[in-house]
Amino acid sequence: MSEMFWISYALLWVLVIFMAALLLLVYRHFGLMALGTVDGVQRDGLPVGVVAPSFTGMSASDEIKDWPGPHPLGVLLFAAPGCEPCAKVLPHVQSLQQLAPELSVTVVVAGSSENATLIANKYKLTGDCLADRGTDVFGKFKVRVSPFAFVVDRDGRIRAKGLCTDPFRLRDLLDAGGLADIARRLDATIARPPTTFLAASNGVS
Repeated sequence: MSEMFWISYALLWVLVIFMAALLLLVYRHFGLMALGTVDGVQRDGLPVGVVAPSFTGMSASDEIKDWPGPHPLGVLLFAAPGCEPCAKVLPHVQSLQQLAPELSVTVVVAGSSENATLIANKYKLTGDCLADRGTDVFGKFKVRVSPFAFVVDRDGRIRAKGLCTDPFRLRDLLDAGGLADIARRLDATIARPPTTFLAASNGVS
């Protein structure tokens, strides 16, 4: 075979490899775009059905507290100071703490106890507001965006998870986690919009 044939053959393989690499970059780009959408973020968090990891945080009153406590049934909400969507849902978290005293409602923030104090005081939270003090609790629960919440059952297993950018999503998350009675109590403080949000759930009712 001629030298020209081998040169063209090598160039063809170089072109194939280049196109394959380009295709991978395109898929990666669109994958990252999908992960950044609401639907993509909704898939964040530890899977439903797994046991939630325990952690230790600092409360707004500078007490070291372990999560979960003796009664793990409840809601674990990840929030942040200055988070605009958090400002929409946290007042209803405070209402939930009053309407469902049997439910453990814990708010987790990254950083120092000053962040926990800021949120607890601003929204008059009566439940625990814990700062992770740099232990990356957000990472342990695979949470990228706040406010993000989990419903945890008495065995410490995650029953539902999802974004909680408004009280309607919080209400639907409770319903999806098998807490329909408590979800109905929250209805008294919110007005249902035309469309609803269905939180990720394992189908337990």
